Amino acid sequence: MDYLLTNFATTVLMLITVKFIQEAPARLQITLLMLALLNWFIPWHDLEVSLLAPSSLLPHNIDYFLPTEMMASNTTPGQVFANISHWGNVVQNVEWFSFSHVFTGLLCLGILLFFGDVLRYLRYLDSLNKTAEDRTELLVHYNLPAKAHYLCGISVKICQGCPPAMATGVIRPTIWLNRRLLNSSQLHSVLLHEVTHLRHCDPGLKWVTQLARRVFWWNPLVIKLIERIDLLVEMSCDQHCYAVKREKYSQDLAAIILQSHSGTSNQAAQISGFTSIHSQASANLLRLESLKSEKTLRLKFVALACVGTLLSSVACAQFNSSIVTDETDRLHAMALRVQAHRANQNKYSIYRPDTAKNAQFNRQMRELVALSKDALSPSHDVLNLAYSEIDAWYANRPALPAPQQREIAFHTTAVQHFLLQQQNRQSDYLDLVTQRFGAPEKVPVPLRYSTAAALIKLHRYENALEILQQFDLASPKTALGNFILAVEACMKQGKYEQALWLVNNRVVRNNTSEEIRLLKLRFNVLTTAGQTGPAEQIRADLANHYGVEKIPPQNFNGPALRVQWAPVLDHI
Repeated sequence: MDYLLTNFATTVLMLITVKFIQEAPARLQITLLMLALLNWFIPWHDLEVSLLAPSSLLPHNIDYFLPTEMMASNTTPGQVFANISHWGNVVQNVEWFSFSHVFTGLLCLGILLFFGDVLRYLRYLDSLNKTAEDRTELLVHYNLPAKAHYLCGISVKICQGCPPAMATGVIRPTIWLNRRLLNSSQLHSVLLHEVTHLRHCDPGLKWVTQLARRVFWWNPLVIKLIERIDLLVEMSCDQHCYAVKREKYSQDLAAIILQSHSGTSNQAAQISGFTSIHSQASANLLRLESLKSEKTLRLKFVALACVGTLLSSVACAQFNSSIVTDETDRLHAMALRVQAHRANQNKYSIYRPDTAKNAQFNRQMRELVALSKDALSPSHDVLNLAYSEIDAWYANRPALPAPQQREIAFHTTAVQHFLLQQQNRQSDYLDLVTQRFGAPEKVPVPLRYSTAAALIKLHRYENALEILQQFDLASPKTALGNFILAVEACMKQGKYEQALWLVNNRVVRNNTSEEIRLLKLRFNVLTTAGQTGPAEQIRADLANHYGVEKIPPQNFNGPALRVQWAPVLDHI
């Protein structure tokens, strides 16, 4: 929806701007409208780490999962992190339902229509070539440029079944003339008009507009935009020719337009989207009218064009900043729900026994708790200030013995991750982990989940799997959250067989809730992989053995929203 709103705003603003500068040269107006048209090809909702708005639009299902056991440390078990044995991941997966599949279907249909147009276009030109006569010498005869501005030679071909005149080709620019024009008094004006199209690269522009016309065939605003661009392309060419021949060109243009109405074949009309001819009656009247006034580039036109472009940029930035705000607002709301959930649970133990040996450690933990007091603030400025203060404190605090040092490092990183994830700053978190721990295998085990989740968010699926595969994913001792994340990383790469292998080899503990969740996951993996038979068998098993009638669909293509709690936050 943000994509549609962004492009709707930019298109309307550009159309209004062009309305205000309609007395400006047509080329300036074309530039503005082409910017608006090209905006429709930019996935604004996927910019900034592809990221902020999933392709689907409406929340369909919210599913919390909380692994029940602590992930054991890979260094000195029983010492490092032993006092947070119940620390886990709280993750919210937001599944989405929208018209995204319909939208994709419309685009695919448009692309198919475009390829159909291309085939008709090529067949038509091939049929013309079979009987065409090369008359490139006409350009020399009328003292016209023989090359387009990109230095490709222009060919002139005479044939029987084409419109009065048309220009085609980007790599091999060609002017096609109907044979009956050879003895016409308008021949020079016709050739001048078509040569101008080629030197302005209008055939290439027409390919872009025809692609847009087909891809966005369902969008009346884009169609309106293209119609205006088509008209302005002709006006621009007319203005150039009028500057050369003055009133003689106006007279010739009227005669050419009249001939184009009576002589265009149905087949030529079907491929006119790729050519420079524009023969709608109302449009042609506008073309003739436009020649009556001089189109000069004035400072006020340039200023209005700049203002229109600036307003469009501001509108685009505003809509996309609202996407960022919406995303971070949802992440913050999710964090508050996690806090509410934790309020009903036993607090994670973060302090060591109160002995002289642990006095410095416990003192630093209390300082970290105090510095984390604003971790649930809705203000990004407050969150960033807390992050900076914690970072400075960690760098300047007294050193601790190695086991205590590793524990402090874990707790500090977990809090800083909580501050960053509410702002969707995945790259910053990965930088923090790399700076603090180095290689992935040195990342503390409880932080591997958050590190892998950040990598998945940034589409670095292989790196995420490398971290997660350090766990025995088949073992029931490995937290279910790590296992599900590994399956997600496989699915996002289209590695369905690997994902199915992981699911089929996962050993389930004697835990009904976990078994149901794994069966639902297996169902969604099979469904996405197109294995409907085994998927329906799982659906039947869930209904018959567990009374589960509804299995929420899981979109492995859409980004999941996740918030991971930090043990220190239980004590703020």
